[in-house]
Amino acid sequence: MKRNLWVVLFGMFLVVSSIGCRKKGVEAPRVETVNGITYVHNPATPLHPSKTVVFEEELTFREKDETGEIRLFKPGSFCVDANENVYIADDSDMAIKVYDRQGQYLKTIGRQGNGPGEFESIGNMLFLPDGRLLVTDYQQRRTSFFSLDGFYEARVWLDILPFLFASGKMYRMAEDEETGLRLLKRYRIIWQEAP
Repeated sequence: MKRNLWVVLFGMFLVVSSIGCRKKGVEAPRVETVNGITYVHNPATPLHPSKTVVFEEELTFREKDETGEIRLFKPGSFCVDANENVYIADDSDMAIKVYDRQGQYLKTIGRQGNGPGEFESIGNMLFLPDGRLLVTDYQQRRTSFFSLDGFYEARVWLDILPFLFASGKMYRMAEDEETGLRLLKRYRIIWQEAP
């Protein structure tokens, strides 16, 4: 009986606290679940109308490095690794320029061409959960894999477009063979020895 009384008192405290903390005139989001799908209906006014987000510039990656040598001609897609090193595709020479978190040039991965580790048109770049760099080449319809050190490891030819890599998975649009309707498919990326 005593335990139930404490539970009831604690529940009342939470209700009173939440009412007291809610700002007057600010509408809360409404959440509903329909057929197992959760919908969040946000109000027209933000929850914190007096706050804003400001982006303060910390660093700019320029064409010349600290020695004055031109490193970056035409920046394209980019990604950032777990150590905050920045990988920038240079669309003019089809190479990936790597910079540390302070913006110091570290190395170049790949070059223009159609051989192993070379590119014709760098598309998406991302890091797999094991740290490997995955780079798509739309012109050659292939994906190349590079080690943590930037060494070329493998490539996979893809004759399916459009596709996207995110969170270590591949997504692609496809057509249902029976209905002809478009659908989205997701694939796991499995790193294994070739047969």
